[in-house]
Amino acid sequence: MQIDGILGFDRRSLSIVSQLSSRGISGKVFSHCLKGERENGGGILVLGEIQNPSMVYTPLVPSTEHYNVDLQSIAVNGKLLQIDPVVFATSEDGGTFFDSGTTLIHLVAEAYDSVINAINIDIPSSVESTMSGGTPCYLVSSRSPNNVTKIFPRVALNFAGGVSMELRPTDYLSFIGDFKNTSQWCIFLISKAPSMTILGDIALRDKSIVYDLAHQRIGWADQDCSLPMNVSISSGVDQVVNFRVLFHILSMLCIFLFWGSYLVLM
Repeated sequence: MQIDGILGFDRRSLSIVSQLSSRGISGKVFSHCLKGERENGGGILVLGEIQNPSMVYTPLVPSTEHYNVDLQSIAVNGKLLQIDPVVFATSEDGGTFFDSGTTLIHLVAEAYDSVINAINIDIPSSVESTMSGGTPCYLVSSRSPNNVTKIFPRVALNFAGGVSMELRPTDYLSFIGDFKNTSQWCIFLISKAPSMTILGDIALRDKSIVYDLAHQRIGWADQDCSLPMNVSISSGVDQVVNFRVLFHILSMLCIFLFWGSYLVLM
C-alpha cells in the first residue's frame, strides 16, 4: 500500500507529535529519512530519534510554529559567498525553514543569484548552460549521478552552532532527459518568496533528520535511507516505523484522540 499526503508535525500543541507526547505515548522528538531519487521515493518516519554518530544540531528559533533555524551563510565549493545574513533572518513573513512537505529548495533572491553565479563559475567550460522555463539547466556527457558529482560543486549551508549541511550536486540537480546526445540536468533551486528560504524534500533526501522538540533543535546527518538504522524512543525500545505500519498506528490514534477527547488533529 502506498501513502501520499501531509501529516501535521509542526510545533503547536495540537500537532500529532505534541499530542502523543502529552499523553505519554511517545517522546517529543521525531525523525525521518527520505530515500534519494534513485530509490523512487519513500523512506522511514520514526516516532523517536534516529541514531547516527555524525549527527549535528542547530537550535530552533524560539516562539515560532514552524521549524525555523538560523541560516548564517552559504559556501560553494568551499568559497564563502558575499550574502548579507539579514536576508535569512526570521521575521513575521520570512526566515529559514525545514519543510519536508515542500518539494524544492527555495532561496531568497539575493542568495539564489549568488549561488547560481558561483555554480556557473565553478563548472568546466565544456558544460553547456541552457534555460528551461526560466530554470538553469546544463548539458553533460552522461546521465550518471557519479559523473555529475565530479562536474558540479557542493553547496554548504552554514547554520548557528557552527554546523553545516552540505548539498551534493544530486541534492540540487535533477536529471530531466536526454537532449542532443547529452543528458540535461536542471537546478532544483527556485526563488519565489522574497523573504523565505525553505529546505524542502530534495535537500533532505538521503539524510537522517531529527526534530528534537524537547531540546528545541534540529539535527541531520548523511545516511543511506534504504538501509536499516538504529533509533531510540522514549520507552528505551529500539523501533523503526515504516510508512505502512505508521499509517495503521496513526489511524488508531486518530480514532482514540477524536472519541476520547474530541480533538481535531492539525
